[in-house]
Amino acid sequence: MSAIETEKQIHKSMISFLVFADNIKFLKNSVMSHKEWFDKINTVGYEFEKVVRGYAMDNKIVYYKGEDMHYDNEVLQVALDTHNDISLELGFNNPEIWCGVKKGEIGVLWEPIFRLDELQNAGVGRLNMDKRFN
Repeated sequence: MSAIETEKQIHKSMISFLVFADNIKFLKNSVMSHKEWFDKINTVGYEFEKVVRGYAMDNKIVYYKGEDMHYDNEVLQVALDTHNDISLELGFNNPEIWCGVKKGEIGVLWEPIFRLDELQNAGVGRLNMDKRFN
């Protein structure tokens, strides 16, 4: 199987999501990329690069934004604010919550960067950081 075909299978096996306009939108069982999906739905007034997005699979929820799939204060806060809703919607039980993804080769599931429970265990509520990580 080619790297592109493997990449399509990876996309199909994950549940993609977008968080914007105070909503979480889900895309299941699709080979579309987030960008393709974003362009197909009503996203007037939103820039793809600034929308927090991610995927869920294998009892993991991964958040990021931008072409480089980074995380920053906003991504961390959205993850803290929405992971329970996503878990309930998808029937996940105590999932791992991650932020940011290290881009890699096409056809390989890319590795998440930061596990959110490190913040939760420290008792962090609202974040106050002006940093960007990737």
